[in-house]
Amino acid sequence: MNSKKNSFRPMRRIAGIFLSLATAVTAYAGLGAVDRSPVTTEVSAAAADYGLMDTCQEGVILHAWQWSFNNIKDNMKQIAEAGYTSIQTSVIQQSKEGTKGKTNSVWWVYYQPAQFCIDDTGNSALGNKAEFAAMCAEAHKYGIHVIVDVVANHLANQSKYDISSAVPSDIRNDSSCWHSDGFTEIDYNSRYSITHGSMGGLPDLNTESSKIQNYVITYLKECIDAGADGFRFDAAKHISVPSEGSEYTFWPNVINAAKSYYTDHGYYDALYCYGEVLGGLSGSATVADYNRYMAVTDDSTGNNIRKNINNGAAAAAATPSYDKGVSADNLVLWAESHDTYSGDEKISTNISTSVINKTWALVASRNKASALYFARTKGYRTGNIGDIDSTECFKPEVVEVNKFHNRFNGQTEYLSSSNNIAYNERGTDGVVLVNVTGGSIQVSVTAHKMADGTYTDHISGNTFTVANGKINGTIGSTGIAVVYDSSSPKFTVSPDNGASFEETISVKLTADNLTACTYSTSEGVSNKAFTSGDTITIGAKTTAGQKVTLTLKGTDADGKAFSQTYQYYKLNPDDYAMVYFDNSSYNWSKVYVYAYAPSGTTVIKNAAWPGIAMTYNPEKKLYEWEPADELLNGYVIFTESSSATTNRYPADGEQGMPLNGVSMVFGANHSWTEYHEDVQPLTNHSTVSADTVTAGSSIAVNCASEGGSGTVQYSVLYKPYSAFSWTTAQSYSNNQKVTLKLSYACPYTVCIKAKDSTGTMVSKIVTVTATAKNSTLTNRSKSNYMRAAIGDTFTITCASGGGSGTVQYHVAYRLVSSETWHTLQNYSTKKSVVFKPAYSAPYYIRVKAKDSAGHIATTLIRVNGTAAGSTLTNSSKLSAESIAAGQSVTVSCAAKDGSGTMQYQVQYKQTSSVAWTTAQAYSTNSKVSIKLTSAAPYHIRVTVKDGTGNTAAVALPVTVTANANSTLTNTSALSANTVTAGTAVTVNCASKGGSGTMNYAVSYRLSTDKTYTTLQAYSTNTKVSLPITKSGKYVIQVSARDAAGAVAVKSITLTVK
Repeated sequence: MNSKKNSFRPMRRIAGIFLSLATAVTAYAGLGAVDRSPVTTEVSAAAADYGLMDTCQEGVILHAWQWSFNNIKDNMKQIAEAGYTSIQTSVIQQSKEGTKGKTNSVWWVYYQPAQFCIDDTGNSALGNKAEFAAMCAEAHKYGIHVIVDVVANHLANQSKYDISSAVPSDIRNDSSCWHSDGFTEIDYNSRYSITHGSMGGLPDLNTESSKIQNYVITYLKECIDAGADGFRFDAAKHISVPSEGSEYTFWPNVINAAKSYYTDHGYYDALYCYGEVLGGLSGSATVADYNRYMAVTDDSTGNNIRKNINNGAAAAAATPSYDKGVSADNLVLWAESHDTYSGDEKISTNISTSVINKTWALVASRNKASALYFARTKGYRTGNIGDIDSTECFKPEVVEVNKFHNRFNGQTEYLSSSNNIAYNERGTDGVVLVNVTGGSIQVSVTAHKMADGTYTDHISGNTFTVANGKINGTIGSTGIAVVYDSSSPKFTVSPDNGASFEETISVKLTADNLTACTYSTSEGVSNKAFTSGDTITIGAKTTAGQKVTLTLKGTDADGKAFSQTYQYYKLNPDDYAMVYFDNSSYNWSKVYVYAYAPSGTTVIKNAAWPGIAMTYNPEKKLYEWEPADELLNGYVIFTESSSATTNRYPADGEQGMPLNGVSMVFGANHSWTEYHEDVQPLTNHSTVSADTVTAGSSIAVNCASEGGSGTVQYSVLYKPYSAFSWTTAQSYSNNQKVTLKLSYACPYTVCIKAKDSTGTMVSKIVTVTATAKNSTLTNRSKSNYMRAAIGDTFTITCASGGGSGTVQYHVAYRLVSSETWHTLQNYSTKKSVVFKPAYSAPYYIRVKAKDSAGHIATTLIRVNGTAAGSTLTNSSKLSAESIAAGQSVTVSCAAKDGSGTMQYQVQYKQTSSVAWTTAQAYSTNSKVSIKLTSAAPYHIRVTVKDGTGNTAAVALPVTVTANANSTLTNTSALSANTVTAGTAVTVNCASKGGSGTMNYAVSYRLSTDKTYTTLQAYSTNTKVSLPITKSGKYVIQVSARDAAGAVAVKSITLTVK
């Protein structure tokens, strides 16, 4: 069966382009018509048994992260029953070190491969090549596709900014295999640096090298021969696309070679590929450039939905748009990923599985976009590699969403919200509802598309009804309802009714709760039997420009006849695409159109710059131009003359606007929309109240549009110009006035989206500059690295623009998780400041630039401190957590793993201080005594260094109370010292002695933790409730402080059963 979908639209394409475009698509994507074979028929039947999709893009993906091949194989039937069309493995390349018997604390090893071959050494916890092949064979029995995670951007390092000795010498010792800048940390403001620099100290491969490309192609072929059906390319954003230069041939060469090879050697019809493209792109590259070769991840869409569900924001969670700005069938969504869960920043680590599954319900209910469900490990970087630690992927609320996704494949969607309910209606008889603030709840929400009738929630079994424009029912305890009527007779076709085609069209027929199914066509086929899941080909006998009618018939459970009719349009050779320009708001003296289309390593143009003068059509009141066949999928730029600077669009150096093979019109406010004869094109006339404001001030966004069909709604997003992620100020709404507060002194990008009732959307981008208060002073400070190991340093380079007189700089830092800033440099003309991270955690560096007039411009720089030598762990301890002033605390230095002799450096400081005092330089001595003389909180930092130079640091807190001669004593107590989980416990703060008014501070921690959580800062309140609900042993610390500043600390143990 040929699983390639038809997606042409009627009355848009020129006759004669079909063969050339089909050839071009094959060249780019390696796709072609594949005749149905006995193997494919068996695959289709197997997939149909479990309701799975024909292609990875149409279905959902289980990310079996860190699962061994044998564990995946043993659970294949359950995976199929759960509705997953594809499984994605971890990276299977040979890595720089073995993982057998290791925990998920070293998950990152897989992303430091040393070879381009399947790991068959026996040292991988995932398994060997034979076990991988056996797993693939088992997957194919169930119609499941296997996607392999591939690392091709870089290879492993030895320590940092170097090459692992495990990399073959043929690559390691050949300088042409590496980017010359591949050992320098990436500057994410530079596209060149993104594609040529080092990602976290890993050596960057010269992916333009034919030698490297051949290594990758050979590896992909090895995977295909072993049974792989698709590839996920790690760090795809870091590999250039051909639009950035003719030398950037990695993607066309590698992808096309792999797809061509799969056509002859693969198990299914076509190879599936998608790339990891996190955040936005800079420079000339666009997401569409990547989509020429593969789908891409839309991380921001899923991450924002998860955030909004976690915050209880239903309207924002029900967004119908995609942050990547391309069509859904080019995207892979998620509720979370291995990076958000196991990465240093712990973006989703502490998000509950309930919120994750609710997010999944929304992202996986979408039409055309694929979605990936990440199977969590036992905990954050815990559990053994290879084990299956979480079965959330098999929970009913997840499985039923998967089945819903498959059942409603190709049908329309309508996302909306009501109070705390976000929901997605699919077709006219299905809906997924999510209660973003809790579990079971009775709902009555507007039915925008759902037909009247009685339906079933397939999670709880509850009955839902649709009547009088309302969906009514009760969502079960999971907070998710998957609602449709699985007992009603139903036909589904893909492509859906109204699709167009060139010569023939293949249509997949699905029948639910119907028997004795037949189809008839206007081409002479009459009542021919079919089985649900069959694909038929029609259209060959239909005249171009006419419609072919398809009628499906069957018998329902009551013996009643049931039928449905569909029509498909065969494109007319006389249909043509045009380019229009509405000059009514521009009043250019002349309108030129410059068109170009990349073709391999060359570019086809309609003429030399400035292109061709467009012709005015007085009937349409538009300038028009007809593109040649080879330019239909190219780009256009409009200009008034060859030397125009302002009267041209897009601006010099920017990519042209895509034609997409359809008639397009350029309207007011730089709108670029599909042209329809019968409907005035939707144009976006939105404006902002000012294009320059003072930082901290607000601007008004005035949403406005003309044309389009039905009601127009508006969405408003904004971000600092250099940021990756958008902030949603308003999801789609009828509200036309939105206020934005711009907090920082920098340029902002504002995106206003106008969408009509047909789903046609026109965006308008506006730049607003927020300047420093009363000044044009701008802050351009930056860090030399984004990451540095504990013990290493960041260099902050202070820089600014504008302002008056001498500019001085104030530099401070704080942990992202803290609110307390620590000064590195008071205002000074010094422009280079060194910062050394004390913890493996993300930090903010704040740089304030102040000119002679007192104007201040501030910038925030985010950096990450990382543990050096990840296998080396620091297990040092203190003899006490609290001592009296003048007493000593003993530091017991200890470490685990690492290599060779261990040496220890011990430093201490008051918590409020910046500077550390060294108690012991690096030494093998493991017992250090430190006398602390001041009553204050302290941190003692122990850094261990092994024989290879790897280091690991830990900061241990200790509280120093007023000296032993103080008359102040702490007599605080708990209402109970042993309770069952859920029982309320009160801290009764009390003391004896001391002078004046007493204040109490209360904090607590698990006995196994190092860090306290503050319940009450110093206050006269003496009754504090403990919010502890989980079992375990806790340490409650009460500090009593009198008016003279004397402090007495008492630690109390609480056991919760």
